[in-house]
Amino acid sequence: MFDIGFFELVLVLLLGLLVVGPARLPELVRQILARWRRLRAWLGSMQQEVEQQLDVHGLEQDLFNRDVMRSINRDRDDAQRSGAPDPDPADPTDPTDPVDPASDPAPDQPQDPPPARDGDRKA
Repeated sequence: MFDIGFFELVLVLLLGLLVVGPARLPELVRQILARWRRLRAWLGSMQQEVEQQLDVHGLEQDLFNRDVMRSINRDRDDAQRSGAPDPDPADPTDPTDPVDPASDPAPDQPQDPPPARDGDRKA
């Protein structure tokens, strides 16, 4: 964040040692670090609250949906300009249409047995 190198850190510590003295320097460093942690926690909570108030994630989702719809509309317009026909949603020959479950029995349902023939007698 501040991009402080090793040399700068040593210089700050030596300056603090000269100004504050060796007896109070460790306590001063602890106090500064504790306040730094509280400041970071407070900033994190403020950022979270601002994001909630602005509904940032909802806005991102809306923008994504808008981009997807633009892409779909652009592809459809390009297909229409190229002369490709629009797929008919009621076209029975369209292989992408879902199968009507009423017309196709499920495989786990029992099927009626075939009619018995004369040679098939039970003993």
